[in-house]
Amino acid sequence: MKNVLIIDGAENCTYDVFQLNDNEFIQVFGNKEIVFVEDLVADETSKAFYDPIFTGMWGRRIDKKDVIGIHGTIFYEQYYKKRHFPGGSWDG
Repeated sequence: MKNVLIIDGAENCTYDVFQLNDNEFIQVFGNKEIVFVEDLVADETSKAFYDPIFTGMWGRRIDKKDVIGIHGTIFYEQYYKKRHFPGGSWDG
């Protein structure tokens, strides 16, 4: 399992950590460490592909004190921050 930090646009966001299995992680991140959800779900076809992955992930929240490493970060409703990353995404 891979630990994923979620950073969303809510003012009361706690930046929770969720888990993806190895296959899901590759499908979401590829070789990146940071992704913007708006890039993943740009159209209805991609939404249909990623919905089951994210639905499963939301059920696998892990308490931060139990986290050993963060493998990736997903930004939600923070697309304006993308310009701060090389090539518009994080290359590592």
